[in-house]
Amino acid sequence: MYRIAFAAALALSYPAIAGAQGGQAPDTVLVFDVSGSMWGRIDGRTKIEIAREAVGTLTASLPQGTRLGLVAYGHRRANDCSDIETVIAPAALDRGRIETAVARLTPRGRTPITAALREAARALDAEKKGGTIILVTDGVETCKGDPCALAAELKRKNTRLTAHVVGFDVARKGDQARLACIADRTGGTFVSASNAGELAEALRRTASAKPKAVAVTRNIRLKATADGKPVPEANFTIIRTSDEFVVAEDVRDAIALANGSYTVVALAGVRSGSASVEVTARAPSEIVVALTGALPKASVRPLSASAVATTEMEVAWEGPDKEGDYLAIASADGAETEERAYAWTRSGNPLKLRVPGTPGAYEVRYILAQPPAVLARARFTVIPATATLDAPQNVGAGTRLSVSWTGPRSEADYISIAKPGAANDVYESWASLPADGAPVTLHMPGEPGTYELRYVTGHEAQVLARRPITIGAVGATVSGPAQIKVAHPFSIAWTGPAGDGDFVAIAATDAPPDVYVSYRNALESPLPMKAPARAGAFELRYVQNAANGYKVLARSPIAVAAASVRLEAPERVRRGADVKVSFDGPRGEGDYISIAVPGAADDVYETWGYANAEGNVVIPAPEKPGTYEVRYVAATEAAVVLGRRSLRVD
Repeated sequence: MYRIAFAAALALSYPAIAGAQGGQAPDTVLVFDVSGSMWGRIDGRTKIEIAREAVGTLTASLPQGTRLGLVAYGHRRANDCSDIETVIAPAALDRGRIETAVARLTPRGRTPITAALREAARALDAEKKGGTIILVTDGVETCKGDPCALAAELKRKNTRLTAHVVGFDVARKGDQARLACIADRTGGTFVSASNAGELAEALRRTASAKPKAVAVTRNIRLKATADGKPVPEANFTIIRTSDEFVVAEDVRDAIALANGSYTVVALAGVRSGSASVEVTARAPSEIVVALTGALPKASVRPLSASAVATTEMEVAWEGPDKEGDYLAIASADGAETEERAYAWTRSGNPLKLRVPGTPGAYEVRYILAQPPAVLARARFTVIPATATLDAPQNVGAGTRLSVSWTGPRSEADYISIAKPGAANDVYESWASLPADGAPVTLHMPGEPGTYELRYVTGHEAQVLARRPITIGAVGATVSGPAQIKVAHPFSIAWTGPAGDGDFVAIAATDAPPDVYVSYRNALESPLPMKAPARAGAFELRYVQNAANGYKVLARSPIAVAAASVRLEAPERVRRGADVKVSFDGPRGEGDYISIAVPGAADDVYETWGYANAEGNVVIPAPEKPGTYEVRYVAATEAAVVLGRRSLRVD
């Protein structure tokens, strides 16, 4: 359900786009967040996985004639604010190309929203042509840019530019404000897709959204006082009264506001104050907030001075525990972290927080929701996570391999087998880690070659350990009669690895490995089989169930010839009477003798009885007088009539 909702949030922009220029849609660029935080999980699935599927749903819903481009950031390098790329320039919509490109993007880096918006505007040639930008992000700017200022600048250069923003799993009101301003300053729409319930409400509010006139703002000075004296170090949070939306936070000196009612909160150290204000076209020129109150006290205490990267840590806390208060982890220097870990205080005490994947100095903070303020902080150290893998160096293709391991065993960590050089989250097969630390069993690929085992963290897809492994070819044989009649039983002898899911089959010579007429699991040799229902050239196969698909390890040709059967039965009987039928035929498992209306489908009958080994069966005649036929029906891949004889029922 979450994927569908997120895709719907993406699609909200399109009613506006389609009507922006007399029904002619402008070029659109999707700016796609591939920062490291997209490895975070919602309902057990990574955000990048949900986002990829949502883009597929979005492209499937777009009308013909849409021109769409793709800009991505954070997909190639970690900790590089210049990692921004126009993956696809705006062009006539090619759904497969967009979906393939998104599927190949792997979260690695930071969140340079400002530079990504500038790149999208360049791809659109927005200064001359305008266009539409749709930003999908799970966090705020982490590269010291000012996306709101850039949005206003782009709009000034061409009023036909609109930017819509989907905040994906952005929980903090302040962070939402830092994204919403991009839409506000370009006449676009901001939608929060943090969970299904909030998204449903956002959809109701914006389902018919169209590009809006940019609100006219006026610069207003901000001033805090204590005992009548200015407090220049104060910072301000501005909250819109109508919907309690945080318009801006950490503001100093002045702010541009549109007409409306606001609550302005000022903080300076432990002192606080607030003022309600009505902004009109002419007043006020300055907002003064008296610091007459004090922030509540709080404390945080990590239960350990250090924590292993990617694991969870416990933090005890004391504080006001107001609605929306939470604990969060930040870099010790105050910089934004890509993996934004937080927990609501209402969830308990102590709280568990996910530890960042990058070692270093951090701090845990108590955040007051209203007014937004850091009430307490405590430092701790993240130490590197380590892991080991132990398994044989050589293994057969398509077989199962037991792998012993050690590691942090964090949520969603897994062990995979991959080709050397493949992206961290790309694998041939994988296995989740059992809670008791027991070895895991991995299904090997079917193609021989050099691979590597990996211990991969679930939230940031870091490879903590890798071990080379060589997969060798495995052999198999399969044999049976050179010729067999239609629907007749026979036996297949085989040798092979007998892996879980391996099977022996009879199939058309040009059929794919997983397509067959009939099959038996490779559990014992020989195996009973029944010939196909039609004559022709076929082959016997040993098919291996490898990690990356089915593979034919051995095959042997077999010719299927036409078959005939003998049926002896009375020409005329009374309704409901016993009909004695003698026959000679394959007598395969499931074969039967039936009485049917001429022209009825092969598997449709009035009465029937199994074709037993003795070659004699007694079945009742239909109760309705008329012309019928006695049939020998072979139970192959489909019911097939091999012989028939007329019967009159009086």
